[in-house]
Amino acid sequence: MNRKIILSMSLVLLVELSIFVMASMTPFSTTADTTKYDVNIQLVEGWNLVPFFLPSTIKTNSEIQKGDIGAIWSWLPPLKDYYQVFPVNQLDNLPVEIGRTLDESEILSASVWVYSKKSGGIEYSTPEGILNSRTIYEGWNFVAITPDMVGKTFGELLNGCNILKGAEFTAYNNKWSTFSGESISSDSPLENDVGLTLVVKVDNECSIKGTSAIGGKPPVIPN
Repeated sequence: MNRKIILSMSLVLLVELSIFVMASMTPFSTTADTTKYDVNIQLVEGWNLVPFFLPSTIKTNSEIQKGDIGAIWSWLPPLKDYYQVFPVNQLDNLPVEIGRTLDESEILSASVWVYSKKSGGIEYSTPEGILNSRTIYEGWNFVAITPDMVGKTFGELLNGCNILKGAEFTAYNNKWSTFSGESISSDSPLENDVGLTLVVKVDNECSIKGTSAIGGKPPVIPN
């Protein structure tokens, strides 16, 4: 399969996913290092990848409310594992020496798995300023596409990252789409992709700019 075919397949995947992940992300406060967003995104019943979300930030006029959320899980790249953050926050039970290695701002600046009990729109504000430059750790990382990334390529955004592979999760049919690191590093700029989450696996640390819960554990990342 040549490079043009690989790139075409990747573009089709992004277009297909953007149809089902209707989202808007509006910045309302910006500093040199962080940005706060108002987010509106459509959820399906079941598992969804949602950027920068905590249930305490849901707006009163949102169709989906806190009572509609069954569980939230976060992938922590430094620990290479999932941790539940709602309804029980497993991070509170981490040993102190491990907790000290985690950066709360980095955790909040990634997408999380949200299990919704019903389909509908959810509106919320980000819990705090989202880092404009985020660390990409060796292994898997959940990267949310923000408005400042539009018009740029991943080659421009992923500084010094050696990307091995990538994956995107389509909530409406509960399936992963996977593709090579070469296709992610292509020169095709991001367009209608705000709110989508790209799960990338890298083999070096780099950076990017720009109680039992309902549903069990979130979907396993592809090998």
